[in-house]
Amino acid sequence: MLKKFLSFALTGYVALALFACDDDSNSFQAPEQDPPQVGTESSSSEATEISSSSQNSAASSSSQDVAESSSSEESVLQSSVSETLPFDTTGIRPQLIKYTIDPDTFSNETREKAGQFLGHFITTDEIVNPYCMVMHVYENGKIVTDYMGVRDVSNCVLVVREDSLMFSNIRNCRNVPIWGSCQNAEAYSRKIKVGDDEYYFGVSEKQLQLTQLTDSTMTIWIAANPSYEPKETTPSTWKKSVFEKDTMVTSVANKVDSSYVDTISIKKYGLTITDWGSTWIFENETCTTEDFVRDAARTPEEQCKDWENYRNSFVDCTARNMKTPKGVYPRLCRPSKIDHYTVWCILDSEMPTADE
Repeated sequence: MLKKFLSFALTGYVALALFACDDDSNSFQAPEQDPPQVGTESSSSEATEISSSSQNSAASSSSQDVAESSSSEESVLQSSVSETLPFDTTGIRPQLIKYTIDPDTFSNETREKAGQFLGHFITTDEIVNPYCMVMHVYENGKIVTDYMGVRDVSNCVLVVREDSLMFSNIRNCRNVPIWGSCQNAEAYSRKIKVGDDEYYFGVSEKQLQLTQLTDSTMTIWIAANPSYEPKETTPSTWKKSVFEKDTMVTSVANKVDSSYVDTISIKKYGLTITDWGSTWIFENETCTTEDFVRDAARTPEEQCKDWENYRNSFVDCTARNMKTPKGVYPRLCRPSKIDHYTVWCILDSEMPTADE
């Protein structure tokens, strides 16, 4: 069972999110990051003995899960010794995660049966890397953003073994913190030694991860897995069949899958729409939400507002080129999709007036 979680051959991908206990979606990451220095504080031997916890686990189910995990004892990640770090950490800013161990609710009998395979429920306390978040999307397509950089508290699972580490958000794991209980491959890392320092190194499809552990903190470096090749995806709303009944629409087949389209032309308005709807090409102007370029001279908060203005200018640009009345916004939709007078569904419908 465990083997399906532990795919640690060096194949992989670019990670856009931080580790398993992080919340997702960063638009603007904080820059400049310091690499780990060999000779810094290494993993404490106490970390392999940290006592554990769980606010929501029952001792009765623990013994069952303990039995399941013992069968995977032979399939452990082997530790290794290296003269260098497994990937170049230059320019990568490590994320420092402070944690506390939750009150232990396991019986002595349960803990004795589980041995070193019974880990801990922990509460992490960290500052989420700042990012620009979309707070609201209005019916007309305009957005409101906010620059976020807040303290985050998460409930996680930590299991430390002699040669490996399991660390994940509790939502990805079963209700007892035992080895093999977490369902995401990123949760598992093998111990490596570089000089006098100990790290845990994990590889998933999309990312490489290096973790240094003490009895109260985790320091995590994440890099793109250079072997990862992202698969091209096609939004289901752009199936060719979606536009078959629109006589004024000419579709251009997608090169990857002929049943989808990535570009359509609406001759009635002299308009070509591509990039899955995010770029509208008119005769004299192109309106797009793509290709935003940050101004490095501005603060992250200012950059977030710049992005909001850039996205919202797309709405104004399309309205201007479609020559709609003030307060009427053109959208690529049919009238049955949106029932609001300010939105003009340009497929098979006429432009509403501002006072309708």
